[in-house]
Order: sequence, then structure tokens, then C-alpha cells
Amino acid sequence: MTAIAAGFFLLEESATNLQKWSKYMEITQMKEMLDLKKYLLGLVCGLLLATTSVAFARESIKAVLFPASIEINGAAAAPGGEMPLNVEGRTYVPLRFIGEQLGAVVGYDADTATIFVKNGELSLSDPDYAGITAGNLILTKSGSGTAVTGQLQMAGVGNSANAVAATLTFYDERNRSIGKAEISGKGFGVEAHTFTASGKGDFRKYDMVLLHVDAVNGKAVPQAKTITYENEEYGFTLQLPEYWSGKYRVQTAANGESGIKNIHFTAQSGGIVFSLAVWPQKAWEDQGATVRENVRAWEAGRKGDRVFVVIMPGDVQYDPGQPDEAAEYQKLASYVDVIRTSFTFQ
Repeated sequence: MTAIAAGFFLLEESATNLQKWSKYMEITQMKEMLDLKKYLLGLVCGLLLATTSVAFARESIKAVLFPASIEINGAAAAPGGEMPLNVEGRTYVPLRFIGEQLGAVVGYDADTATIFVKNGELSLSDPDYAGITAGNLILTKSGSGTAVTGQLQMAGVGNSANAVAATLTFYDERNRSIGKAEISGKGFGVEAHTFTASGKGDFRKYDMVLLHVDAVNGKAVPQAKTITYENEEYGFTLQLPEYWSGKYRVQTAANGESGIKNIHFTAQSGGIVFSLAVWPQKAWEDQGATVRENVRAWEAGRKGDRVFVVIMPGDVQYDPGQPDEAAEYQKLASYVDVIRTSFTFQ
């Protein structure tokens, strides 16, 4: 599959078969020969945009509009006014239309001249509110802010349409909050539903995002209670969810040669849920990139010549043959992203 213009993707067909269409309209009959540098320039994912730049091998290309019907997975799909194009025996159809018909989120960032298509699993969740997931986020520049498009769905609500208010908070690789976008809509249900939101500033290059459900069907979701973990040796605190109370232990291990000290937060069963590693700054700057390539690790903060890093274990830390033990470990682990953003120095 190849494309010559943003907004259409190519369906391979022979020129002979395309000539069988009995009804078509030459662009030259509608106007003078249409310069596709101008026409296709504005068609990005099926939407008319004001500016962009597209390079073509030739000054102009002869194209034919034809009333092709489109069928997707056995169902007829009407593209509306976005008719397919025949360019030299090849068919181009609107990318946004096709993508959305297949359940994807499609977006275009004019600032980087990039088209995005996302159709993955909705993996973002609020550990304090089961049943709501979000994902397939596309962030594009919008004036001085950032536009966020994505999908959200609710489990176990049948055919009902529900109102949801939620907040997406974006963080950089240094664990700093760099932007927020508020989701608000009334049509959410068991099928993934597309939403649009926006936030102040440019946070397109985020490292991590958290979902927090604020209200469902007009009923506010209570703020989750927390307990405070204080580390007197290094002078930092973490806010642990109330669910963790009585379910974890803290163990320390030091590597005298490297100067790295690991503070392990373990489940009562003994499996490490996460570690907070205290690195010498020079060692982290030399080895940090390699560490992040091999395990999930995030910088939580810096103080003096030390770097504090949250690290997830690289292997399974519970017995899959013990369902209750596995479920508790997974529940504890679901809070790690929330916990690491609470890191502060006293």
C-alpha cells in the first residue's frame, strides 16, 4: 500500500478494470485541469486543512472522480462527499473515513506534517475506578495548546450511553506534570467511543499519561485516600493508596561497588512490586539510557549528586498458580504510575 497524498491511501487496481465504471466525471470537465498540488494539499485524512506542503514528482496529475461504492467487512459504507479518486489507474480513498470505519482514531498534526492512525488496545485505566479504559491517544498542536483525540469505553453497561468526566495528566521523562486535558461526553458505552479534548501548552512529547475518572453520569467519584511513606535517610515521601495499607513491606539492598541503593516495595507474598533506586548522578547519566532500554524505569527526582529512579521488576514476581496472590500483586502494581508521580522531597 502506497500513497501520493495525505488524505488518501491507495487500492491497487488495474487501469482496465477501472475503465469499466460507466459513470465518472473528468475533473477537467468540472474546471480547467485540476492541479492536484492544490487539491490534494488540502485533503488530509478526508478533512480540508488550510496549509501544508506536499511534494509531487510532476507539476500536475490527471485524476478522475468516480462513484465507487465501498464495502467494509461485509457492510456498505458511504463516504459522503469524499469520493474516491482514480489517478492513473489506481484508486485513492479518504484515509480518515476508512480508518474510522475500522474503529481507528485518525489525526493530522500540521506542525509536523504527520498523519496518525491508532487502533490499539485501550490500556489506560484509573486503578480506583474499575471498568473504564481509554487509549489510542493522538496529540496535535492547536494554536498555543495541544489537542487530544482518543477513545474511551465502559465495561458492563449494556446498551446504555453514559456521561463521563475524566482527566488525562501528562508527564515528561523527569516525572514532571507538563499538561492536562479534560474528557467530557455523554455517549460512552461498551464500544470504544472517540473523544476530543484540549490542554494548555505543548505536551505532545510526553513520556507517560495518567487517567483519573472524575464523575460518571453526574455523580462525582470520591478522591482516593492515601497513606504517606516517609524516607528519613534521603528525605523524600511517597503517597501510597489506602489499598496498600498492610499489604506491603519495604526492604533495602545496597551495592557498595556501584554506590546504588535499592529500596524495594514488596507484596506480603514477597514479590517486588517496584523499587526506588538511588543512583549516583554520574552513574545514572552514563548508564540510565541502557537501563531504560531493558526495564521499565523512570526518573522520579534529583537531589544533590543523587538521582532517584522508580524501576519495575523485569520478571514475574508472583506465582500464577495462586490466583488470590496473583490478583493482589496485580492490584498493587496497578498503582505504581500514580505512586511515582507523588514523589516529593521533604
